[in-house]
Amino acid sequence: MVLVPMQELVFMEPKLFEAFFFILIAFIVKNRGGHSFKNQYYLN
Repeated sequence: MVLVPMQELVFMEPKLFEAFFFILIAFIVKNRGGHSFKNQYYLN
C-alpha cells in the first residue's frame, strides 16, 4: 500500500499527505461513531 517511506512522502507532498490523513481520520470516525453521532444530531 505504501510504496514510498512515510517520512519521504511527507517531505515530498505535505499537503497531499495532510489531505490523505484527514480523509482517513474522517473515514475511521464515520465507521466507528457515525451512527451514534447521526442519531444524536437528529434527536437534538
